[in-house]
Amino acid sequence: MVGKGTYGKPIVHSWGEPSTLKIGNGAVIGARAVVSKDVPPYSIVAGNPAVVVKKRFPDEDISALEKIQWWDWDDSKIKAAMHLLLNNKVKELESFSIDYDFKKSLLPT
Repeated sequence: MVGKGTYGKPIVHSWGEPSTLKIGNGAVIGARAVVSKDVPPYSIVAGNPAVVVKKRFPDEDISALEKIQWWDWDDSKIKAAMHLLLNNKVKELESFSIDYDFKKSLLPT
């Protein structure tokens, strides 16, 4: 899995010059795939040339995951949300994030 705005160089070069591609958050690249264009977030690509085989989540869930950016959360927040992360409960994860941040803001610093 490739996460958080990772960039990669394609296997195929154009006129000998490598180009930089954006591999979206949560994208999965199939074995031996030849990636020649950007890969959307949370998509699965495979083949030569690589094409999107399917999306890992519905568009609404992908937007929510991109918005909450769970990969930037601190360890304690991830641990508290583990049951949601492991069960693909994206809507609940989004609500959890808002509630968690609100409750944390009430604590003395």
